Amino acid sequence: MTIDEDGPTDQEQQGLHIALLCEGTYPFHPGGVSVWCDQLVRGMAPHRYTVYAIVATSGAKPIWELPENVDGLHSLCLWGDAPRSSGSVGHPVRALSKELLSSLLNSVDRSGSLTRLRRRTHQPPVRRDDPTTLAMSSPSEPQAAFTRLISSLADPSGGSDFLEALHDLFDLSQRQPFGGALRSSASLDSLLAAMKAMPARDRFHEGSSSVVSVADACLVLDLIECQLSPLFEPPPQVDLCHATSNGLAILPGLGAYWTYGTPLVVSEHGIYLRERYLSFDAKTYTSAVRRIMLSFFKHLTWCGYQVASAMAPGSQYNCQWLEANGCDPARIRPIYNGVDAANFIRSTSEPEEPTLVWLGRIDPLKDVETLLHTFDRVRRVMPNARLRIFGTASKENQGYLQLCENLAINLGLGDSATFEGHVESVLDAYHAGHVVLLTSISEGFPYTLIEAMAAGKPTIATDVGGVREATGGAGIIVPPQNPDQMAEACLILLRDASLRELVGRAARERILSRFTLEQSLVLFGDLYREVTGGLSSAPVLERHQNRNEEQLLEQFVEQLVEQFVGPMLESEIDHDLPSPREFYDRERNGVS
Repeated sequence: MTIDEDGPTDQEQQGLHIALLCEGTYPFHPGGVSVWCDQLVRGMAPHRYTVYAIVATSGAKPIWELPENVDGLHSLCLWGDAPRSSGSVGHPVRALSKELLSSLLNSVDRSGSLTRLRRRTHQPPVRRDDPTTLAMSSPSEPQAAFTRLISSLADPSGGSDFLEALHDLFDLSQRQPFGGALRSSASLDSLLAAMKAMPARDRFHEGSSSVVSVADACLVLDLIECQLSPLFEPPPQVDLCHATSNGLAILPGLGAYWTYGTPLVVSEHGIYLRERYLSFDAKTYTSAVRRIMLSFFKHLTWCGYQVASAMAPGSQYNCQWLEANGCDPARIRPIYNGVDAANFIRSTSEPEEPTLVWLGRIDPLKDVETLLHTFDRVRRVMPNARLRIFGTASKENQGYLQLCENLAINLGLGDSATFEGHVESVLDAYHAGHVVLLTSISEGFPYTLIEAMAAGKPTIATDVGGVREATGGAGIIVPPQNPDQMAEACLILLRDASLRELVGRAARERILSRFTLEQSLVLFGDLYREVTGGLSSAPVLERHQNRNEEQLLEQFVEQLVEQFVGPMLESEIDHDLPSPREFYDRERNGVS
């Protein structure tokens, strides 16, 4: 790394102190975001990190070994035995709402006890030139601020009122403990009024019942109060806050921003708001609960977009969502995930039986059901085919795992489809098959995909998030929740070793040229220096990925056409298989 002629500053030599803000992921659970966190923290030394992990309940221990440059781990537990004030409302649905909130976390944590930080006694000057630094209201009781926050949820454009109410609640919480003050009869009345005032304004709610019950309001009151609890802890005393997602993870960062003027960087791997919409289904929540909670999440993510010094989405695709939901394009700095290609070597052999591999967490967003239906169609044509599923389910997703296992039984897949749980080596998992599949209905820039490509494996993935940006033609993309098209693609690759070799080689070359861990870390280092006002000691990253890419792709397609011209074997699953040329022409033209 080249250093400026004047040399690095003392702060650069020592590194920044950074609060890494996580929700439901690192260091308590596996998954792509946790992999990214571990790579970031280790790769950004000598910067020091303190991890703030928002967890559902207390009790679990980290499954990731924390590196030496992590100074501490603080668990912010959403569900605890908060004392109630004398006027608080009892909640017969509290046990139920605890279970429901747990399901909202991407992967629900079980963490250690809460460790509080000692706050500084001084306050920085208020930055009057910053429009996101809102003027504080006159001192008021928590109840009044909470009522304003609830009222803002009934207004689609109430983000500013919501942000100001959050600011007031934070300020008040640092002066006095809330106890159960937010769970009062007045809060319940305000919530009932707001819920009744909310129209069914989108396709998720049109035609649904407008009835709002007291039980609905009690559940929502419990959910909102518990989800705001990270805001009420003493804020991190650091140089920079880096949230691994929008939503709840930004709450400690808001506190640090308001208290010390600490800059906030927010990474968006998936789209937090979109995944909240997907998780709030009619089977679990009433229409009234869905409306108010989705408004809560929409306002909260809007706050993140306004306060963050920079948003760092994991793909260009995600940039569109950020802008559509109120983020200033000037604050958006997309940074792709990267892999350490040295850890993902190509295999020189393949299994004897035609084998498909899937790796990930067992979660509805990963759509394991479509995976099983895909394999069922493949097996009708190739009875000796196998499907190996690597990955675990969180405690809250055990029901979904059972549903998938039952589906495999009902489809008659028998021992040909196996759920193999945790795997020590993801490289061994990728090499256990001929083709690696990704069936998700929502993704950011998935590690499973880019790791498999780095290992030289041909991939078939659903067209979600940044998947198309990752493959760039060096893989097959199909629409989500479409087992017919995914099965067609599987049969094409399983039938031809030469085609698998071509696709796998092109995939690895693409990762090596565009998506390495080193490139990602350099960009994050420069982003940290930008938002903290530090001296940039890294050279500008020269990107030559596009220099030969078009030429390589042309040569690749020409090879395919030369070797595979002629009629393809007819599909036995409803219609003819498309030719490789048709698949890759479709990829290049952006047609699904």
